[in-house]
Amino acid sequence: MTRFNDVPQDKYSLQYEAVVRAREQAEVARKAFFSARKSLTDALVTLRTENKNKMLNDEKTEDDQ
Repeated sequence: MTRFNDVPQDKYSLQYEAVVRAREQAEVARKAFFSARKSLTDALVTLRTENKNKMLNDEKTEDDQ
């Protein structure tokens, strides 16, 4: 099994091309993962904020009655 660090020196070999492609795909996957994680974190913060605001509004409504 070839590791990323064991790249053959012949830049025209199929093994070299496979390693380069695998590295590129790994970078794309890493970026997609962090983008998705950021989106989920943002959504969670939004939901928490909305829930907190709703609870504060409900308390104000109860105090007014």
